Amino acid sequence: MSCNRFVEAWGGAEGPVKRLRPTARLATGVLLFAAVLVHDPATTAGLSGTLLIVSLWFMAVQPPGLLLRPLFLFAFILFAPFFLLTPWIDVPQDPGLLIPVPWAVPWRIVLRGMAALFVSAWTASTLALPELESALFGLHTPKPLAELLLQIVHQAHALVEETKGILQAIRVREAATGWRVTAALALALPQVWLPRVLYRSERIGDAMDLRGYEMVSAPKDAVAVSWKDRFALVLGVAAFFSAVGFRWVGA
Repeated sequence: MSCNRFVEAWGGAEGPVKRLRPTARLATGVLLFAAVLVHDPATTAGLSGTLLIVSLWFMAVQPPGLLLRPLFLFAFILFAPFFLLTPWIDVPQDPGLLIPVPWAVPWRIVLRGMAALFVSAWTASTLALPELESALFGLHTPKPLAELLLQIVHQAHALVEETKGILQAIRVREAATGWRVTAALALALPQVWLPRVLYRSERIGDAMDLRGYEMVSAPKDAVAVSWKDRFALVLGVAAFFSAVGFRWVGA
């Protein structure tokens, strides 16, 4: 499997955003990510702005269909439990809120978290790993931070491959399917998966030390900056400052 495991696993985005430079894709995604965090989804204007950003970015990216269902399920499992805190929330009444006050706090957490997750995942689906490297350095990301982010992505891909291998081995050896595979994986996690992950991490670290791994120069985009790149960045900046403006006036 090539270095672009994310795109290979999920099919890859197919929208017009793919025609932009990697730097423009990443920068626009970061701006939209910041915008959905600034918007207050407990107000009418904030909720409308959040839904508009997520919807337009979805149409522009056109993420693969296989990505949608697990992403929604993961977001629900991750953020829905915050609503269980509602009975213990005691905050002053605010007539300007769209959501009743006891529900407003978890509503903000859940909506912001889900919107940020969707924007991030859809942005990632537009970037192959070499393009991510080019985009990080194109945005003048500090070198240690860029290398750290790239290593996190590499290791995440390695963990996915390790988990797939263990699942296949369990299916073959145990002749199990469905919940039996899940139970077997849970039992094998501390004894098999974690030691293999640690061993692989040590090997990668030793190999990097021996080879003197270090990125000495930033890769450059092969495609010249176009009006489409500038237009996408302008829209991202406009979305971010619109969100800031709405929060400034309390909308």
